Amino acid sequence: MTIDQSLLAGVLVVTLGLFVWGRFRFDIVAAGALIVSVVLGLVPADAAFSGFGHPAVITVAAVLIISRTLGATGALDRLAEVVGAAAKSVTSHIVSLSALAAVLSAFMNNVGALALLMPVAVQTALKAKRSPATILMPLSFGSILGGLVTLIGTPPNIIIATYRGTTRGEPFHMFDFAPVGAAVAIIGLLYLVTIGWRLIPTGRRAANAPGDLLDIDEYVTEVVAPEGNGLLGKTLKAIGDGWEDEEIVIVALIRGDRRLTGPIQRRVLKEGDILLLKGEPEPMTRAVGVAGLSFVGDERPQSEDLHSDEVTLMEFVVAAGALIEGRAPRDLHLRDHFGINLLTLSRQGASYKGRIANVRFRVGDVLLLQGDADRMPEVTASLGCLPLVQRDLKLRNPRRLIMAAGIFGGAIALTASGLLPAAVALAGAVLLFVLTGVLSARELYDGVDWPVIVLLGAMIPVGGAL
Repeated sequence: MTIDQSLLAGVLVVTLGLFVWGRFRFDIVAAGALIVSVVLGLVPADAAFSGFGHPAVITVAAVLIISRTLGATGALDRLAEVVGAAAKSVTSHIVSLSALAAVLSAFMNNVGALALLMPVAVQTALKAKRSPATILMPLSFGSILGGLVTLIGTPPNIIIATYRGTTRGEPFHMFDFAPVGAAVAIIGLLYLVTIGWRLIPTGRRAANAPGDLLDIDEYVTEVVAPEGNGLLGKTLKAIGDGWEDEEIVIVALIRGDRRLTGPIQRRVLKEGDILLLKGEPEPMTRAVGVAGLSFVGDERPQSEDLHSDEVTLMEFVVAAGALIEGRAPRDLHLRDHFGINLLTLSRQGASYKGRIANVRFRVGDVLLLQGDADRMPEVTASLGCLPLVQRDLKLRNPRRLIMAAGIFGGAIALTASGLLPAAVALAGAVLLFVLTGVLSARELYDGVDWPVIVLLGAMIPVGGAL
């Protein structure tokens, strides 16, 4: 083994180790591996960023935009109706979702198909009063298996097809993977729906009725400011900032017989006002005592007291590549920057009982957020979180849905017929989305999962050095 080969092997081993460790986001690790490879002379400097122009990267970016566009046009609502009708039993529920995930991921990126179906899976599971864990893992495997069937189903297929075209002069075409991939997918799905789902642990979190939220009642209490208290006359933001180290959050203000749960940070505390505070019991008691506040009665408020028509409580899951992945709530300043409160989180099916200000978010964490009902979906989407429960599912625009599906179908047909490469056909579909008004120019860039693009673009030159 030469020195360069030894160095490259070392870079790959360290990179894989960092991927497994999970301390740093995968796109940061991939970018670091690329830079180190260039510095060591393993990757030529003029080819360092050639991966970002690779057909696989262009195809994945286009497919991510297309899948997000289809979801925004109301496809999610239709899928929820279809799956909900088929979810009479656990087996039929898993069959419908896993098969649908396999079909979608054959023509979409696996991540895009999973992001489209995850809210549907959780919503239908809650309606059927089943544990979401029973449904989510088969859904994940279904999306992986379906990606094996076609050229664009998964990035490795695209990379292999491109490499074959470079070395043999003839790349793999759209359905060249189908004879093997379809057989593997069918066998895998049969195993999932007959045996696999029975091996999934579901006892970590019981199946809840629709709309049930993470339990926060034991962490919420009411306090009142007596006459002459030093906090009177201060804004709630100033008071809340003083309790930041104790991880105490002001979630509502009760004034007289009115419960104010709108944007309350600029309101001034008055005599007789009651604050609803969320925090751990020990620091809560300590902070309330230091501030000279008084607890109100012995009965704790319930989670229903924390939302109204203007303010809502919703559960969201941290998606792969999310902006908040690997970051701590303290660093994000969610209340100041986005106007939302993080009340609690669930990790691996269990409610997180410790201090959450410094805990770093991981993919799959379930967050209970409180914020403005109208802005919550937009804000959480920008953070990279997916809603677990949809409140009102209605078809938003049938015309946009039909047009988007037609354009996407045309791109698939052009790719399957060999008239256009997949990257060109799908990029053309995205362009048509914008020209026809199905997708706005601003939404175009929001639809790209940039960490995935950075991962692929950075690792392709490193892999090419082999």
